[in-house]
Amino acid sequence: MKTKLSLLIIGGTGFFGKSILDSFKRGLLNKYNISKIIILARNTERFAIDYPELIIEGVDFVSGDITSISELPIADYVIHAATSTNMSHYIGEEIEGNYVEKSVENYCRLAKKFHLGSRLLYCSSGAVYGKQPLDVEKIDEKYPLENDLSTFSIEKKNYCIVKRNSENLIINLGKEGLKTSIARCFAFYGKYLPKDQHYAYGN
Repeated sequence: MKTKLSLLIIGGTGFFGKSILDSFKRGLLNKYNISKIIILARNTERFAIDYPELIIEGVDFVSGDITSISELPIADYVIHAATSTNMSHYIGEEIEGNYVEKSVENYCRLAKKFHLGSRLLYCSSGAVYGKQPLDVEKIDEKYPLENDLSTFSIEKKNYCIVKRNSENLIINLGKEGLKTSIARCFAFYGKYLPKDQHYAYGN
């Protein structure tokens, strides 16, 4: 008999979280033996009102701010997707940018206690590479990171820096023996993709 596994999604009420819940609802995660999903987010009550179709059996919701909580649910797999993809949040005082880094800093502290045996995937961004050259069709994951970010808008520059700093925190966590991976995500489309933000497909 195959072992049933659990998945914790930190920041699980965004596009990634909703898409994974939709896949779970349709049975697409059965082949991975995922029988339980835990969603950790700042406003799970609002999520239940806005997306009642995703309140399904096998899914638990935990309200909490990953920047300040002191405990984490135990899970076999963890996806850290707590971030804002709204570029306006990275202007001025970089309030959201600071939130992203603080969320990863606090998670790394807690992971050493609660997720020593878990597999962690951190959702980063292709933005960490800097501006993609026009003559490069596909970016290799070992492609050097661009140091000159002067051609970026202030919000995209801040977003890039935030993601780079967060990646370094996850890399250091891996050096301490935890099972970590980083996904540098580029472009998406799907049922729950926001239509009023910077996503190319939504626009």
